[in-house]
Amino acid sequence: MTFVVTPTGLRADVHCSEQPQLDFSKNENSWTLRYIQIKTPAEYQIKKTNGDILTFDGELQLAHSGSGKSKTAIAIVAIFLKAVPNAKDNAELQKYIIGWEASLQAQYQTWCSFR
Repeated sequence: MTFVVTPTGLRADVHCSEQPQLDFSKNENSWTLRYIQIKTPAEYQIKKTNGDILTFDGELQLAHSGSGKSKTAIAIVAIFLKAVPNAKDNAELQKYIIGWEASLQAQYQTWCSFR
């Protein structure tokens, strides 16, 4: 994976020998995971039927590229995140955080000529 800190979030580009696939059972084309991105706060909101708006602290996006008739399309699966006080660290997510921290440190060194 290649980790990148962007103006809109944290992104990890996926480069696996066997790329994860999105299961679209009713779609004849395969959808390959290309990147994972975390955005804070969440990019989207949910409007309930009573008019209330639900907002989220973060959003995990799994971006997939299509094939065949959908080869120019991108499908994004979004998972909303809420911060929970005193929650345990998520070991899997922590691996990504470490990668993004290293990427950001490398960007700082490049931008600011730190050695």
